[in-house]
Amino acid sequence: QGNISVRDIQGDLTIAESIAGNLTLKEIDGNAQAQARGNVSVELDPSPESNYAFQAKGNLSCRVPADASVAVKILNGSKISVKIPGVEVPTTIKAAYELVLGEGDANLSLDTLGNVSLASRPADWNMGEFEVEMGEDFDLMADELNEQITSQIEAQMEMMEEELEHQLDT
Repeated sequence: QGNISVRDIQGDLTIAESIAGNLTLKEIDGNAQAQARGNVSVELDPSPESNYAFQAKGNLSCRVPADASVAVKILNGSKISVKIPGVEVPTTIKAAYELVLGEGDANLSLDTLGNVSLASRPADWNMGEFEVEMGEDFDLMADELNEQITSQIEAQMEMMEEELEHQLDT
């Protein structure tokens, strides 16, 4: 029941029973097979000689690096969208649809009752950690907001105390 998110799996992943909600998979290193009754979202960098199979009752979205080497089979899908630079696809795609990216070193199977989206992400998708410095302006705004909230709470408390005293007097 519910939504499930799986990230950074070393080795094979098999989800044999259908998940009742949505499924999100990221960074899988090995074979993967999964199904869900909701939507399935996959971000994948296919390893050579690996097999991937995903099924959904809802929509299925799969993102692979622009330089991926994978043979893709879209078995079913009501509307199919393929957006990968350098890959020419027909304007209207109907299932079953197959395409080979790179040398086709891995296998990817997508099967859904909903829409299918196969898109690329840059090869250097991992941005790593970065820091943002907000500076003194942010601290000043935070202090002003804090004072404003504090004064509003104090005013509300005074009004409630006055009302309570009035109620007790009567």
